[in-house]
Amino acid sequence: MAQVFNAYIDADKSERFLLKLVDYWKDTLVENVHAETIRRAAKVIYPKANEPTWNRQVLKPTQAAINHAAGLGWCSRISVK
Repeated sequence: MAQVFNAYIDADKSERFLLKLVDYWKDTLVENVHAETIRRAAKVIYPKANEPTWNRQVLKPTQAAINHAAGLGWCSRISVK
């Protein structure tokens, strides 16, 4: 996942909220990241937050980074509800 986030940042995408995500996912393989693991990550990273915060600060940025990597041919696209 670290490479996924680096590629996303290198493409001049927003870095907002990514530091905590990089720290959380570290060397997790992108193939091991699924919608449910992203939702769990949101609750771990921001345990006292609510769903809109999880969506804005974890779900959407993680999904965007993975989908950017998918565009590079590294993995499959992901959808997180």
